[in-house]
Amino acid sequence: MKKDQNGFSTVEGLLVGVIIAMITGVGYFVYKADQSSNKQQADSSVSQQEKSTNDQAKDPTEGWKSYKDKDGLFSLKYPSSWTIAENLDMCDPGLVLLGANKESTGACQSDNGGQISVEARKGDLLRSDYELLPEYYSDIKTESITINGVASMKQLGTFSPNEEVFLGPKKGDKKLIYIFQDGGYTYAASYYIKKDNPYPDVQSDFELMITKTLKFKE
Repeated sequence: MKKDQNGFSTVEGLLVGVIIAMITGVGYFVYKADQSSNKQQADSSVSQQEKSTNDQAKDPTEGWKSYKDKDGLFSLKYPSSWTIAENLDMCDPGLVLLGANKESTGACQSDNGGQISVEARKGDLLRSDYELLPEYYSDIKTESITINGVASMKQLGTFSPNEEVFLGPKKGDKKLIYIFQDGGYTYAASYYIKKDNPYPDVQSDFELMITKTLKFKE
């Protein structure tokens, strides 16, 4: 068998060539597979980022009902599953009563204030007209926040009166309230959490309604 100057036979030379070709082909295949994997990871990352952006852009109050006070003192949106007092015409001006269901919705001109109320009263009233006082509430937590450019006081407390009270909340009930003063009006939004026979828990929706949809008299 004829050998070349390096001592390889023709067959051996062909075999070496085939091996080199195979190694080159495998290397190229691995390179392309790695490139494809990196592209898939990049596309997946972009897709996740786009999904996150779309989720953030989605309006959490989409599909909610709109309410506007008949005197134009305020407006808001509330979940479509909630109910609103049937006799609002008997409510004091600037007052609306809502609830997570019919049983938790109050009635105007009655001792049933219900689960949720939003009220506007003319004048820069003293906070003591609305704020939770230690004579009636314990474990009071107070927070200052700003909503729609208006400073607000947010409070949460447990009804614990020093003396027996026959009307209104019962001992152990909790109250969450937002108090605003803007444009010569005082606004109060209240959410009651009953200890016994509790209302449906819609606190997160209540806070979303106040912080994201409540608009004041312009």
